[in-house]
Amino acid sequence: MYDVIVVGAGPAGATAARKTAKAGLKTLLLEKSRLPRVKVCGGGVSMQTVSNLGICIPESLIERKCFGARVRYKNMCLESEANECLALMVSREKFDSYLTMCAVE
Repeated sequence: MYDVIVVGAGPAGATAARKTAKAGLKTLLLEKSRLPRVKVCGGGVSMQTVSNLGICIPESLIERKCFGARVRYKNMCLESEANECLALMVSREKFDSYLTMCAVE
């Protein structure tokens, strides 16, 4: 019998499972695919998200640090730059596996 069952071992599911287990709840994390699995999108992690995770992201998982953005629509382009890191780019395959490993620990 489990106190919590989390369906999906993506970033939200793995983080929810880690936090509920850390709070002392017997937690089951279910994922339809074997980890690591390829995820082609969603590799941007904002620094606000990083600060809310409650764990450090190893440098080995960070593929790029973003200090700005460029948005294009038709013939328009909007660019913004910052002096501080705004987001980290990660491989979802590696990142999701790392978050799930943290949940299991």
